[in-house]
Amino acid sequence: MANNFDLSALDALREYLHPKPRGGQPATTVTLPTQTSPPSADGLMRSLRDLVPDRPRERQDASDAFAFSISRRSIMPSGGLRIVEDPHMTNTVEDWSQVRSPSRAARRRRQGHRQRIRWVERPKPDIYHVGDMLVMHPETARIFRMKVAASGDALAKRFEWGILNTICVARP
Repeated sequence: MANNFDLSALDALREYLHPKPRGGQPATTVTLPTQTSPPSADGLMRSLRDLVPDRPRERQDASDAFAFSISRRSIMPSGGLRIVEDPHMTNTVEDWSQVRSPSRAARRRRQGHRQRIRWVERPKPDIYHVGDMLVMHPETARIFRMKVAASGDALAKRFEWGILNTICVARP
């Protein structure tokens, strides 16, 4: 027995992920409708076919067909949080690169000899989650963006192919 997948749940989810500005009205919470039984594969496929407009199958592109529901914000590892760069997030550390032998220099330093050790500021690798922001040093933000973009692209591709493979397998 196949039940239909409720399309109002998708509309509510779309409204939750991409809220429209409401002029002067207080923020409203969107509750997703609950189902008594999980949707069957047939009902889900039927609902997805109803949602996606019919196009010639040989010309249909995956990114065009599912652009309405797959947004980077909803599946990105950063979760739609704003990245704020703070150049003052640094660690002050000792730079031992000017000494010939660090172990010998450390021993002589304990004996009271002055060494060629500089104090340098390096980017702090920490990320602070404050409200809807991720606060980090600009260099850490650059590395973070590279990793998030790579993992987000892979995640989006897996998500799209998971949907497409399910649809292709379900079609007669």
